[in-house]
Amino acid sequence: MHEYCSHKPEMHKLMASAGIKEYSEWPTIPQLYVGKEFVGGCDILMSMHQDGSLAKLLEEKSVVVAAEESPSPQ
Repeated sequence: MHEYCSHKPEMHKLMASAGIKEYSEWPTIPQLYVGKEFVGGCDILMSMHQDGSLAKLLEEKSVVVAAEESPSPQ
């Protein structure tokens, strides 16, 4: 007779988050990878968003396209 181990879904989430932290050697999640390159955890991403460098990076890597400026009303 086989014994099966039952894991709660929360345990899988904890194991996955521990694994990604170990893989990237960065303590915070979520983490962003662009083109297989680690960009940063949520703390770094917030800082990059605030200073505009996240949008610039995403445009440079062709992840997003810069929005077109709409003509100002006259």
